[in-house]
Amino acid sequence: MTAYGIIEAKKENCVGCRMCEIVCSAAKEGKFIPSLARIQVIEDPLQGLSAPIVCFQCVDAMCMRVCPASAIKEKTAGNGDRFIDIDPEKCISCGRCAFACPVGAINYSPAAKARKCDLCGGDPQCVRYCYYDCLHFLRIDAADFKKRARKIDSLISKACRVMADHEMEQRHRQALPKVETIRPDIGPDIGSDKGE
Repeated sequence: MTAYGIIEAKKENCVGCRMCEIVCSAAKEGKFIPSLARIQVIEDPLQGLSAPIVCFQCVDAMCMRVCPASAIKEKTAGNGDRFIDIDPEKCISCGRCAFACPVGAINYSPAAKARKCDLCGGDPQCVRYCYYDCLHFLRIDAADFKKRARKIDSLISKACRVMADHEMEQRHRQALPKVETIRPDIGPDIGSDKGE
């Protein structure tokens, strides 16, 4: 039976330490530079929130469907888990995959090649070194994974509807005729006795 490996992020546990980015960049690039990581932590300083953005390893991956170079393929890790991978040799840097990703999990290398989480061959280093128990590596059987994928699709569809409604409201406001307020011409002499 096919197992699907995914990294689950419990954002309520994330403190924004960025250790996941540091170990990912070290494991993948050999450098301790968080901006080179395949996992990214986003922050909302106004609300004091941090959350890691991780690839969902989608069943019918949109990134894979839109890639004109066929650089994105489904692969199997050493432990038998299925994951989505990007071949940097085939990547033409068009950006379609990053645009199509529903969670923003695809970023670019300094060589302008698309990259994303490949689960470190079944032993994700970000999970191993997450001190605050935010990241978990899950192995899910095919049936459960497809149920989870349908739920995610439903949430994405709902988010798209909300965004579309907001966009339509903005366009409607812009299309309304502008009402000009008529202001009487009041000169600087008002209230003085110069006019009398």
